[in-house]
Amino acid sequence: MNKINISNAPAYTSPNSMTLICTEKPDGSTNLATLAFWAFASTNPGKIMFSLNKGAYSLELLAEKKEVVLAIPGVELTGALIGCGTCSGRDTDKAAKVGLTMQEVEGTNIKAPV
Repeated sequence: MNKINISNAPAYTSPNSMTLICTEKPDGSTNLATLAFWAFASTNPGKIMFSLNKGAYSLELLAEKKEVVLAIPGVELTGALIGCGTCSGRDTDKAAKVGLTMQEVEGTNIKAPV
């Protein structure tokens, strides 16, 4: 994982690719959700916009914690992107299900894929 400044992010992500959002579950583990569509709303301050189904577990977690980590995977994680988008994290450890190793992210308790 490479940390990039939000003001430089569009150079790495446009057009915006399929992405994972990472949210913190009540037990401290990470929930992963696949986003097919998202966009930068602002780079100063850094904001992204995306939509989730109103019943989505990720939306519930985001509403509670008000924090998300955006993880932009490479092509080698295509299978994981699809796998994370086909089940709910409410009852599933998606990282384990799709075989992702998670790592700490500076400045947050939320982990992201390596």
